[in-house]
Amino acid sequence: MFISLRWKATLAVSLLLAFLCGVFFYFIDQRASKANANERAEIHQQHISLLDGLITQSEKHLKQVASGIPEAMKSNPGQNLEQVIARYWLYLQADWGIEGITLYSDRGMKLNSWGQSPSMPDNLIKQALNGSQSGSKISCASHCLQSILVPLIGPQGPLLIQIDVQLSQMLDDFRRVTKTDIGIISRRPHIKNPDIPEWTQSILHLTQKQKNLAHIIRLSRQRSFTDSIGTSQSVSSDSRTYDISIFAMPQFMDARLSFVILADISQSVQAVKDIEQQSLSKIIGPLLIGCIALYIMMLSPLNRMIRQTKIMRTLIKGEYELASSLLKKQKPRRFFADEVDQLLEAEGELSTQLDQLQMQLQESTDELKNLAMFDNLTGLANRYCFLKEIKLRQRRYKRNQSGFALLFLDLDNFKRINDSLGHSAGDKLLGIVSNRLKSCVRAADVVGRLGGDEFCILIDTVKDPSETHSLASHILSTLIMPIHISGTEINISASIGIVVAPHDGISTEELLQNADLAMYQAKAMGRNKYCPFSKELTLRAARQLSLENELRSALANREFVLYFQPQVHIHNSEICGMETLIRWNHPSKGMQYPDQFIDTLEETGLIVPVGEWILKESCRLVAGWLQAGLPPIKVAVNISARQFTDPGFFRSVEKTLAATGLPTEHLELEITESMVMGNMEESFELLQKLRDLGVTLSIDDFGTGYSSLSYLKSLPVDILKVDRSFVMDIPSSQSDMEITAAIIAMAHKLQLKVVAEGIENPEQHQFLNQNGCDYGQGYLFAKPLTQKELIELLNAQRQQRENDSLTVPA
Repeated sequence: MFISLRWKATLAVSLLLAFLCGVFFYFIDQRASKANANERAEIHQQHISLLDGLITQSEKHLKQVASGIPEAMKSNPGQNLEQVIARYWLYLQADWGIEGITLYSDRGMKLNSWGQSPSMPDNLIKQALNGSQSGSKISCASHCLQSILVPLIGPQGPLLIQIDVQLSQMLDDFRRVTKTDIGIISRRPHIKNPDIPEWTQSILHLTQKQKNLAHIIRLSRQRSFTDSIGTSQSVSSDSRTYDISIFAMPQFMDARLSFVILADISQSVQAVKDIEQQSLSKIIGPLLIGCIALYIMMLSPLNRMIRQTKIMRTLIKGEYELASSLLKKQKPRRFFADEVDQLLEAEGELSTQLDQLQMQLQESTDELKNLAMFDNLTGLANRYCFLKEIKLRQRRYKRNQSGFALLFLDLDNFKRINDSLGHSAGDKLLGIVSNRLKSCVRAADVVGRLGGDEFCILIDTVKDPSETHSLASHILSTLIMPIHISGTEINISASIGIVVAPHDGISTEELLQNADLAMYQAKAMGRNKYCPFSKELTLRAARQLSLENELRSALANREFVLYFQPQVHIHNSEICGMETLIRWNHPSKGMQYPDQFIDTLEETGLIVPVGEWILKESCRLVAGWLQAGLPPIKVAVNISARQFTDPGFFRSVEKTLAATGLPTEHLELEITESMVMGNMEESFELLQKLRDLGVTLSIDDFGTGYSSLSYLKSLPVDILKVDRSFVMDIPSSQSDMEITAAIIAMAHKLQLKVVAEGIENPEQHQFLNQNGCDYGQGYLFAKPLTQKELIELLNAQRQQRENDSLTVPA
């Protein structure tokens, strides 16, 4: 729908006027409202201060009454305190307005009472007797009273007197001074009548109740009773506006009681409205005049702009002669030139340059095609171009049944070169690799870079699949030759996956997928190798995917179970701890051992949630055993590399210990050397935090990794675990015996304990005991046990220890 610029300008000016009026009105309203709110807040604070002063004055009044009673006793010798109060009771009611008096013993027992006195809580009575209670308390039943507890010293000893006075006189004094109504309201209705609004049922006292009750009921229709506590709300009625404030005071004995103040703020509200109207009337006139002037100034440029649109249409249609004639009629002005004159000059230049642009456009199109088809770093075919070449070979295969092959190539450890030498060196290396690849193939073959360090070679015609093997071997031997970049010698290798069409697939997606599988198999074989595709790779990938899905279901369905292998003191074979081991109770395959699924958990990242479950379940079980009275033992939990590097690992350990209630000294975390060496600074910081938490830390499989004393001496750990590979050949292997003895001695020098794994015969046990090994685990002591079996073993050990302690030597 076309709308001319004139109407758009009119609409824009109108909207501008409305917007400016709205902005001015908003700021005026905000300013007036803020001033009114400040005034209301100041008056409200004055009301509270006055009310507090009246309460304090009444409190002094009651204390004066209390202090006068002992004086009256002096004037009435021979009478006790109760007789004096009874004698002057009518006088206290008439002249002092006392509503009730209650007398308590020095133990807080009620001795006597006169008039209506509310029951005071025991804690207030005790505080008053101790001298720590000061000030009065307000309570409401049938009517509201102010009560004060004052200790007295009578002839019989210390006593406590409670004096009560009605609040109605004080509230009337408040209204007389402030010309503002006041009342007391409760959060819990004191009457139960469904025909009366809840707020009406909650009012305990209210000055001019008949007049003000309607305002409170009107507020109840706007806000609930609970939401109104501690707030100040405005209510309008009969062209009048009232401010209703509900607030609590510390003198209330019941926290559900609050004061309600009703103030007539009609004059303040009207003053705000008057200010808004006056301010708005002052700004509308100038704004309207300014907008009309702006509209008149816009008319001439608008008309000229409309003429320029006609010229632009001729240029768009390619009618350059007509456009030139129209431009000659619209000559730019020399004086008072504006944007429209600049547009005229631009249109003239545009008319003369369109022919040149048409020629340049064709040249640019050719250049863009080249950029779209080839990689700008290596000059090889990019992914888009390479996929087009595959489609060409697929169409040719359908015509003459000529086969072709793909070699999918990925550089080994290319990231290490980027990280060590920089991306500039990495780019130069990719250029050299691409040149070497081109030198290995025929002119009809296509070398492409699919992205990063991934290359793909399309072999144009393949008669014998063995040809691809020879080419792949030639490529590997070519790439392995040293490369010199910036004075640094680099040795690069690659892993190659090979597919031959149509034997290994014919569709583009199938060929690339199968070549990728073959390439990853080559990497798994040790890198710098080539691997032809086979159906077994697809089946293996499918099995791997199925295993991943089953493991996810196993975690969700709680199919994992924990076994525990006891750890013992080497010198007496008593159980001192245990290592947690995971098993998978497969619903159809039965019990699965870790070597059948741990690698997949690591690859998929599922090891993190599974590891968290192992940690939580181990801590929960041991905490329960300790509470049940079993001997105190330590549980050792293996931590995976992914868990250790997870940012939330430390927090997870903290939450687990807090949730299960397991004392930190009963938890041991086992890590490997490789985890620590990956990022030593962050690893040391994390281990120190865990150790400060109270958790025991141990290095698992020590001797099979870095085994560096330079880091071990400063590593915040407590235990070294000697790998079973050193223990299994004791005593037949002299070298293993010497290595194990050296590890034990070294650990003790570093103030570390030693755990030997895989102890299976008495000779190994004896050797480790002779060399001072602290702890051990293995089938000689116990195989991995279920929870039930472990509990039975612990109970049996405890029973044996008790029997030994009861045995009396002969």
